[in-house]
Amino acid sequence: MDALDIMPYMRQLEAAGFREELLDRAVALAGADRLIYRRLCSAVTENGLRPVEALSALERELPQ
Repeated sequence: MDALDIMPYMRQLEAAGFREELLDRAVALAGADRLIYRRLCSAVTENGLRPVEALSALERELPQ
């Protein structure tokens, strides 16, 4: 199985407003899970959450 190229997903997060530490935390949380990237982006672009709100909500929801 090939490794997932996360660069397109990182660009989507950046376009949605994720920056610096917040972007780092989002990438660390998502890892190679494309669905996490999609959920973070849609929380901002479709649901109107700020990036910090989207990330915090997902961090609370996912198992540690």
